[in-house]
Amino acid sequence: MKSNKHRPFHLELENEVYFLTTRCFEKKNYFSGREGIILNIINNLIKELGISLYAFAIMKNHYHLLLKLNSIEDDTLTGVTPNTNSGMLDFLENPWNDSRKAVKQKKISYFANRLNSSIARVLNKMDDCEGRKVFYQYWDYCIRGERDFFKIFNYIHQNPIKHGLVKNFEELENFNFCSYKHWLTKRGKDFLFDCFYYYPANDINIED
Repeated sequence: MKSNKHRPFHLELENEVYFLTTRCFEKKNYFSGREGIILNIINNLIKELGISLYAFAIMKNHYHLLLKLNSIEDDTLTGVTPNTNSGMLDFLENPWNDSRKAVKQKKISYFANRLNSSIARVLNKMDDCEGRKVFYQYWDYCIRGERDFFKIFNYIHQNPIKHGLVKNFEELENFNFCSYKHWLTKRGKDFLFDCFYYYPANDINIED
């Protein structure tokens, strides 16, 4: 049967897929104006550890990631990097070459701690605040199936609207620090709207 490119794709969840979110300590806006730096740190680490990134949103004081550990797949955003010339984000179809090294399996706690310590170190160096507490804590949730996956996928993409960084989906198309625009380019509006229709995220109760 021929697949419909506009319908949400089916997943094989034999590896671990996680929703990871982290908030800045006391909800301070440490990321404000530095979202591109945060995204670059995320991108470098997922490439180093061989992680598939499905969705992301970087807000002023927290981030959301939907990722799959120990796996690089075609239908992900691994390789999304800031374009320093335009300020926009580019999607790189094949960021890896055949000579890449094998990556040992990692757990979500290892990734979260590596990521948060890297972000904190960079931000504290920029602000000359050595030892400052940047993060409150991280929270992770193991995805339990396709419906679970797409509800979180949708929640992440609606997060900039929820927090008032953009007013609607039309503005979201030009928001650099959320993966919505990349899926729009990769799969189109029909795919994203089908995701929202079939897997609404309105029953997800997360403060951030």
